[in-house]
Amino acid sequence: MKLIQCIVRPGKLDDLVAALQPVVSGMTAHEIRTAGPEGPWHAIYRGVEYETLMPRILIDIVIDDSWVDDIVRIVAETARTGDSGDGFIHIMPVEGSYHVRTGFMDV
Repeated sequence: MKLIQCIVRPGKLDDLVAALQPVVSGMTAHEIRTAGPEGPWHAIYRGVEYETLMPRILIDIVIDDSWVDDIVRIVAETARTGDSGDGFIHIMPVEGSYHVRTGFMDV
């Protein structure tokens, strides 16, 4: 099993969920803030400009190894805008997964 973490623009979340739903049984999305090579994001609040981190969405998907290439292709095609800051896809091994209610372990 693999954990695929996708960091994408917030505006792409709905498109990604729609594209991934036929392929994956579940995913988790988190609102995050990131800093990249383009530097901090400049925002204005009540007339005062300040620097903050870029808003992004982190999507976690745990999937069987055989689906990794398909998931990466779907995310890359759907999240791409062609501009700097489109995001990242990280793939990590998962040793096991426990269901809290039943105690069942997926391996």
